[in-house]
Amino acid sequence: MQPDDNDDDQQHQATTCTASKKPPTVRAPGNGRKARRKRRLQAKQRGDTGLLQAPFLHGNTQPGRLALVDKAWTIWMKQHHHHHKNSMVFVDVGMGNHPETTLEWKTAIEQWLLTTEQPQPQSNGTTHERTYLLVGTEIDEERLQHAKDFYTNINNSSCCANANHTTTKIPVVFEWSGTDFQLPAITDHYNVRTIRAMNVTRDYHIHDACTALHRWYSSTDSSRQQPQQPGPNHTMILEGSANDTGSIAVAIIMEQAANNTGNKGNNSTERIAIDGVVFGVDIESIVWADDASQHNNRTEGATILPGKSSPPQWFQRTLPRLWRHCFDDDGHEQCNQPWVHSMHQFLSKWQHVSSSSSSLDAKQLWLDSIHKLGVHYDLCLDGIHTGVLIWRNPVDLYVPTPAESLAGGKGCQREENVAVEQG
Repeated sequence: MQPDDNDDDQQHQATTCTASKKPPTVRAPGNGRKARRKRRLQAKQRGDTGLLQAPFLHGNTQPGRLALVDKAWTIWMKQHHHHHKNSMVFVDVGMGNHPETTLEWKTAIEQWLLTTEQPQPQSNGTTHERTYLLVGTEIDEERLQHAKDFYTNINNSSCCANANHTTTKIPVVFEWSGTDFQLPAITDHYNVRTIRAMNVTRDYHIHDACTALHRWYSSTDSSRQQPQQPGPNHTMILEGSANDTGSIAVAIIMEQAANNTGNKGNNSTERIAIDGVVFGVDIESIVWADDASQHNNRTEGATILPGKSSPPQWFQRTLPRLWRHCFDDDGHEQCNQPWVHSMHQFLSKWQHVSSSSSSLDAKQLWLDSIHKLGVHYDLCLDGIHTGVLIWRNPVDLYVPTPAESLAGGKGCQREENVAVEQG
């Protein structure tokens, strides 16, 4: 089902260098492109005949790849979710070849709970203990077993470098997932609070990517929730892309209120409104390409960006699949569709206000452009000094139905064939 949150990214406009030339990726035996393709075909032969449209399973996990996304998630949750259900599950779709980013999200969830959790009084005067669960999913059985073994080892080791994961305020389980974009059955017994699917759909055809989003959305409707839990159930879906080091990330936020039967109802054939778009950058690591060529000794761990480029250009090659290939290198639309046009307007306005800044410092350019952009759009500025911007309540920005996506034009329908060669 998932290429996962650790896929082999196509050549990015923003890359991270540890030397003047990035060394080639070295994979362990059995993790090469042919081996991963064989495992995917075996999954299909077992009868998993769902949406196996991504070219290959990918997996280049490294710690911190989704740190910017975790920051954005925490900001959003603190602003919009102050009360909890008694039982909540968080689902990380497509862990990849190592569960580290899943466990890092676990830490972020626990920190959020510490700032918002309050005991719930019962009628008899006692308090009801809340139950939480984090589920990491993976289609590849070898990766799944590795995640289970790794988590068992760190919980059994008192001297492990990842010992912070052993204080399990939230238990973690790892579940195999099929190829039909459905959540594991274990989630049926919880209120699904967040589904995180980073770098999962980027290699899929746009039709299949939209199908995945609609299925995740509809799989958390009120019919699946525990009837004894009062009040509206909000499920947040966080879906998008991050580059291979996590220095650039873009994600969409979709929230479902189970009591809402309007545009954001539970019918999977309806459009899904997008509540926010996250733009994240490791702002402290940016080095302009021109400067990097003159100071090779200063580029270790740096995010190399084209000389004096503007913030919206930093994100163009890391846009979620919904807008991937929908803009050319100059930022012009290649798909004449409303959900593309709204994003194009936003990026064009950001480009315009960026061009009026006289700053040559990347961080100052980032901050200046955002403050100017805030005159025109509803922006969350809480995380901008740490590289996280959230565009809130975007107008006319939505996930099209799978049928609508097929009318998006050649650019929208293009598949990520480059990943096949590099995967």
